Amino acid sequence: MTMNTYFPRLMKYVVSRPPDTAEVMCAAAQILSTIEAFDPGDCAPRSIDERRFLRPVRPSATPLDNYVACPVIVRGVLIGRLAICALPRTGPPARFTLAPRYEMILRSAAVRGGPVTSLRRQGFEGVSWWYAVGVVGVVVGSATTALQPFLVGRVTESFLQTGTFPSLLFAGLAAAFAVDVLVSTSSSLLFGLASERFVLNLRNHLAAQVLDAAYADSSAYDRGDLNNRLVEDIPAAQEPYFATYPEIASSALVILFCLAGMLTTSWQLTVGLLGLLVVFGVLLVLVLRRLNHFAARSRVATASYSSFLYEVLYNTMPIKSLRCEQWATGALAKRASTARHFGNRVVGYSSLILPVVNIGAQIGLVAVLLVGGLMVTHESLTISELVSYFLYFVYMLSPLVALGIALGNLREAEASWARLHTLSQTLPAEPPAPADPTARLTTPARLVTNDLSYTYPGGEAVRLGDIDLTGPGVHCVLGSNGAGKSTLFSLLNGLRLPASGSLTWNDVALSGVTARSIRQDVLLMAQARDTLSVTVRDNICMGHAFSDEQINALAHRIGAQEFLAGLPDGLDSVIGASGIGLSGGQKQLLFVMHVLLRRPAVILLDEFSASLDARIKAAVCDEIAHLGQSSLVLMITHDEALLARFGNHIPLQRLSGEE
Repeated sequence: MTMNTYFPRLMKYVVSRPPDTAEVMCAAAQILSTIEAFDPGDCAPRSIDERRFLRPVRPSATPLDNYVACPVIVRGVLIGRLAICALPRTGPPARFTLAPRYEMILRSAAVRGGPVTSLRRQGFEGVSWWYAVGVVGVVVGSATTALQPFLVGRVTESFLQTGTFPSLLFAGLAAAFAVDVLVSTSSSLLFGLASERFVLNLRNHLAAQVLDAAYADSSAYDRGDLNNRLVEDIPAAQEPYFATYPEIASSALVILFCLAGMLTTSWQLTVGLLGLLVVFGVLLVLVLRRLNHFAARSRVATASYSSFLYEVLYNTMPIKSLRCEQWATGALAKRASTARHFGNRVVGYSSLILPVVNIGAQIGLVAVLLVGGLMVTHESLTISELVSYFLYFVYMLSPLVALGIALGNLREAEASWARLHTLSQTLPAEPPAPADPTARLTTPARLVTNDLSYTYPGGEAVRLGDIDLTGPGVHCVLGSNGAGKSTLFSLLNGLRLPASGSLTWNDVALSGVTARSIRQDVLLMAQARDTLSVTVRDNICMGHAFSDEQINALAHRIGAQEFLAGLPDGLDSVIGASGIGLSGGQKQLLFVMHVLLRRPAVILLDEFSASLDARIKAAVCDEIAHLGQSSLVLMITHDEALLARFGNHIPLQRLSGEE
C-alpha cells in the first residue's frame, strides 16, 4: 500500500474533522510507528519516528494513548509529516507496512468521511430538553436569589422613612422566596433524572463499542480496567454536567447579580473587595492545578488496583490451592498503598479549597462591616444601602464557597472523562457483516493459509505455516504447547488479524473488513470462558432463537437430560451468585450444546472435552461426527481417545518469526 493512494482523501478528511477523530488518530499512530525511512528519491534513509513528540500520559501508555494526549499543534506536526511521504518524487514512492485493521480504518475514513459521534452527544441523547429546562431553572433561581437583598434593602429604606413595613414589597419578597425554592427543587430533580439517563446512555454506548471493536483492540485493555472505566468512571464523568456545571452556573450568576447590586450601591467599596477576592482567587487556582494533577494519577492508581483485584478474585481457587494468599495480599496491598498515596494528595489539596474560600470570604465580611460603617458615619453611604450591600455580600458567600468546591470536583471529574475519551477513541467498530445472505460462507468450506504469521502485543512473532483444507470433515490440530494452536484458531475465526501472509475462506481473504462476516459462519468455542449470570437457557442460546424442544432433543441425544431435569427451575434456572452454581463440567456442557445447536459451516473446538465425563464425551463425539458430514470441524485436543476416534490430524509446528 502506498501513501499516495489514500493520502489526498485522508488529508481532506483530517482538515475537515476535529483533531481527535478516532479514525485519524488510529491510522496516524500506526503509520508513525511503522514508517522506517524516506524513499531513495528523497535522500538517504533516516528515521522519522515521531514518538519523541508525544507526551506520556502514564508509564504504560501506548503510542496511541500518547497521541490522544498530544496538543493540537503537535498533532498537526505529526499529520504534516505524513505529507512528506505523499509528495510526488522522481524515485519510487514511499512504502510502509500498515496493519490490516488500520488499513481498513484508512479506507473507511477516506470513503465515508463522517465525524465520530462524541461521547457527550451519546450521553445527552433523549435528555436535552430536561437539561435545557433545568438550565432555565438555574437562571431563574439565581435571579430570584439575587433579587432578595435588593427587596430587603427597599423594605429597610421604607421602614426607616415611614416607620411601617410596605405590604407590596413584603409580598414580592415572599414570592421571590417561593419561586427560588420551587425552581431550585425542580431543577435538581430534572438534573438528577437526566444524569441517570446520561449514565445509561454512556454505559450502553461504550459497552457496545467494546463488544463491537476488533478483538485485538479491546483485548489490549485489561478486563479490570475496562470494568473500572464503565462502572466507576462514567458516573464520575457525568458529575460535571448535572451537578458541577449547574452549580458553577448558579453560583456565578448569583455572584454576578450580587456584584452588580454592590457596584450600584457603592462602587468604591466593591473595587476594594474585588481586589481582596482576586488575591484569594489566585491561591485557589494554584490549589486546583495541583488537585487536577493528583486526581489524574489517583484515578490511574485506583484502576490499577481494581484490575489486579479483578484478576485475584477470578483466580481465587488456584491462589488458595497453591497457598499463595500472602503473596496476593501483598501485591494487592502494594497497589492499594499507591492508590492511597495519590488519594491522600487529592484529599489534601481538596481540603485546602474551603479554607481558602472561607478565609477570603470572612476577611471580606469584616472589611464590609468596618469600611461600610465608616462610610455611613461620613454620610457617603446610607444605612439602608449598607444593609443591602451587606446582604448582597452575605448572599454571595455561599455561592463563592460552592464555586470553589465545584471547581475542585470538576478537576477530579476531568481525569475520569479523559479515560473514557481514550477508550472511545481507541476502539473503532468493526465493519458490520453484510446483510446479503449470498455473502455467507457456504459448504463445502475451503481454508487456505499462505505464509501466515501473527505478532503478539509484546512484539513476539510466530509463523504458522501453510494449510490447504476443504470440508466437510473432522480434523484434529496437533502441536506442542506454544506451537500457536489457539492463536491459529483465533486467526481462523477472525478475532485476530495476521501480521503478514494470507488467510482465505472460500477465496474470501480475512481482513478488518471481512472479519465479522467470517465469524458468522466460522464458530470458535474458546478454551477460556465462563458462564454468564443469566438463565441456563440464555447461556445455551446466547441470543439465538433455539426452542425448548430443540434444546431438550439435543440433551437427550448427548445424555444431558438428567442434568437439565435436575435444575430447580429447569431451563429458567439462573446461574451465578443470585442463583445456582455449576461445576466445570456442567458449564462446559452448556457451551458444547450451544455449538452443536448452531451447526455453522465451520466449527473450531479448543479443548472442548475438558471436564466432560466419559459418557457425555462419547455422545458429543457422535454428534460431532454427524456434524462433520456437512461442516468442517477443526479441534485442538490432547485427548488420546479423541485422537483415535478422529484420524485426520494436522500437525502444527511453530516456525521462527524471522524471515
